[in-house]
Amino acid sequence: VEPDTITYSSLISACLAAGEWQHGLRLLMKMRLEGRTPNSATYNPLLNSLWEADQVNSHVCEVNSRVYEVNSHVYEANSHVYEVNNSHVYEANAHVYEVKSHVYEVKSHVYEANSHVYEVMGGPAAEAASGARRGKFACV
Repeated sequence: VEPDTITYSSLISACLAAGEWQHGLRLLMKMRLEGRTPNSATYNPLLNSLWEADQVNSHVCEVNSRVYEVNSHVYEANSHVYEVNNSHVYEANAHVYEVKSHVYEVKSHVYEANSHVYEVMGGPAAEAASGARRGKFACV
């Protein structure tokens, strides 16, 4: 038979009645690790015993220390995510700029080639004359 929340709460209360608040805390941790949810019947006697044993402040400090540690890990993880995102965005923008530069270069070569073709054909007058000889309209 697996112990449930009521069983753990009863065991914790028995430990506290015997003055074993440390063992009661260990049972609370074990209870939570096993997926049992503590309730007010679990916490109230434990808090009263800790208060009477003048242990509340040290445990609050310990909890705050663990919260600070977790927060520092979260901050560090967020920093890495930010760093990775920014470097990839910068890298992607650099590639876009590079591609745009190549497109601009290709367009300038196309423009240059069109200018040469236009020049070889004699400009608008040659176009109009060749179109008129063939009976077509020239586009300028």
